[in-house]
Amino acid sequence: MIDGNHVQMSQPRNKRLGLASPPRALVAHLANARVLRQSELTALIKTFHSEWTLAKQASVETLVDWMLQTTRLRQFTLHAEVRSPTTRYVWGDVSPLEIASSLASTGYFCHATAASLHGLLTYNPETIYLNREQSAKPVPEGPLSQEGIDRAFSKKQRASRDVYYWGTTRVAILCGKNSGRLEVQSHPLTGQHAVDVTGIERTLIDLTVRPDYAGGPAQVLEAFRRSRGRISVQLLLKTLQALAYRYPYHQAIGFYMQRAGYGENDLAKFSALDASVDFYVGYGIAERDFDTRWRVHVPKNL
Repeated sequence: MIDGNHVQMSQPRNKRLGLASPPRALVAHLANARVLRQSELTALIKTFHSEWTLAKQASVETLVDWMLQTTRLRQFTLHAEVRSPTTRYVWGDVSPLEIASSLASTGYFCHATAASLHGLLTYNPETIYLNREQSAKPVPEGPLSQEGIDRAFSKKQRASRDVYYWGTTRVAILCGKNSGRLEVQSHPLTGQHAVDVTGIERTLIDLTVRPDYAGGPAQVLEAFRRSRGRISVQLLLKTLQALAYRYPYHQAIGFYMQRAGYGENDLAKFSALDASVDFYVGYGIAERDFDTRWRVHVPKNL
């Protein structure tokens, strides 16, 4: 959690400016908004400027500077690897997830971040993953070839370069497949605040599709273990079919479910699907075994 302690009011500066306290309505809006862009903060202050009796002659810039020094308002500069830095203003005690969510207004947390929120991982992810869906794309035509699959999975998994960071916090923005926010739900944080996150079934699929965003196939397998008895296998299958991936991820999911101890009735739902090609549970696997039931290449000793 980001430290919510604010800088104590400087009495000499307060007397010099003579601004007194911000209007209560402004404070209430700041507390409710939690995280604001610079334009949003400016607009909010302008809205209540007339109610701030002793600040009517002060510029918005002066008021922002004064509030940063004397109130619970704090400023963060978010640096980026491929974009220009951006600024966020927060009021009081705000979590890194709330700041991260402001980077994509329609985004939602996914992969290792979602898995961690659902209690599916053995570690605390260093990177926050936020999905900002792509626009809908045409469905690729033509059959899959074994040669094409082998070539694609012989390489390392592609990683997003759209990364922001401040302090020790790192956020990766993922441009995921358009799904209409399929199986995205609200997840409570502290108090009455919440963030949008993929449900457990959708999270398991996302981890299977991009295992490096979970820490690798071993962590994906652990997520399936921890999900056993908590998920609807029927919803898992329905969600996978709705996502309509080109690659046969049902083979990898079936493998994970079997290794995680799911029952045969659950496994049968996935083994009944087409398995006409050999597949992989991860990218760039150097030493691997082959599971004949699911026709998947897996890391040795997984």
